[in-house]
Amino acid sequence: MMYKLFFLTVLLFAGTIVVNAQVTLTHQTWSENTLGDLRNTVRDNRDLNLLTFPGARLAKVVAVGNPQFLTDGIGDYSGNGRVTIDGNPSTIVYYLGKPRSIKEILLYSGNGDSRANQDFEIRLVNNEANPGKVPNFPKEPTLTSGDKILGSNGGGYLSRFADASGKPVTGDKKYDWIEFKIWRTYPSKAGDPAKSGNKANSWASFLELQLLADPNDPTLFASKQEHQNWLDARERERFRITLTDTVGEDVLLAAENPESIKRAIDDLSKKFPDQYDGKRFTQLYEKYAAELSGVLKNITKKTPEEREKTVALIKEFNEFRKAALLANPLMKFEKLLFRRAKNAGLTANWISNAAREKGNYNNALAVVDPQNPQGGAETIIENPNGSFVGDVNLHWDAD
Repeated sequence: MMYKLFFLTVLLFAGTIVVNAQVTLTHQTWSENTLGDLRNTVRDNRDLNLLTFPGARLAKVVAVGNPQFLTDGIGDYSGNGRVTIDGNPSTIVYYLGKPRSIKEILLYSGNGDSRANQDFEIRLVNNEANPGKVPNFPKEPTLTSGDKILGSNGGGYLSRFADASGKPVTGDKKYDWIEFKIWRTYPSKAGDPAKSGNKANSWASFLELQLLADPNDPTLFASKQEHQNWLDARERERFRITLTDTVGEDVLLAAENPESIKRAIDDLSKKFPDQYDGKRFTQLYEKYAAELSGVLKNITKKTPEEREKTVALIKEFNEFRKAALLANPLMKFEKLLFRRAKNAGLTANWISNAAREKGNYNNALAVVDPQNPQGGAETIIENPNGSFVGDVNLHWDAD
């Protein structure tokens, strides 16, 4: 990842009131191989995004495709996550529900080419006197990306506005309306003229917009209890993220819904009464289901040691789950064929396999013992030139 840092003296407009604030604009980039880190950054901030708080809504959008993805908290630039910005400029306006103090403002973009670059302006207004009514935004921007297109011409890109002192980017003022004006960036390159000098003729690819709140801001909610309820929910969600990163999403979902493994045990017991030890697995299931029900409740009140025990229990439950499923008599064979791939070699949906590039796939066919999948695999076919190996067509009886 690469960072660029510089300082701006920014004028924040709220009607006729002008507030001086020193704001830091930082940039972070991700290569296409590290986009998982970009998604993690988006995910880690999603519960603080004022654009998703109660009362907030998208009020106006011009020349923007799939604007709902701008606040989905995912940060994915595949088909289900990428937002096309095709105006010169496009306009996106949000109502925050009520005047808010804004800690930071983040804009994420991403693509395999210069559509990932950024050219934008931001305007903030307090229209508390007319709740919910779209205001007239000032001519001059509150914040801007400047007179040059920003970016790294591909991959993931983040522009972050924050006050250098750690205070809200909006200073002591609060705002209930924000307008983003974003320009197209393709095929222009980073460093090319921006705004009125922007010559791009095709869309930019944005992923997420975030206005971060200070979680300790006492004015976030109407009452202390409402604020505490939000803090508790936030803590539960963050611990769930920790669990997902530690044990995996599939394992956590299984632990949260243990009855699914019980249905499998019941089915195998019925189908193979003489070959499957359903009684033992049922007893183990009842033990783990009871323990999981207890530890996954009241997460916010648990000590670090108790949380470590929760992680250990989920891992233990997963080992039981694997044992119960692998005990299926139909799994009693020695070799399972699979394809190993550093690059899956999947082509885009608008081209055919004939357009697949040569090399750099590192594909192989290998076999593993399904009863001991961690015991190592035996490679059967591996192309020494790194060419594609796939589209396997087995004989009907696998001879």
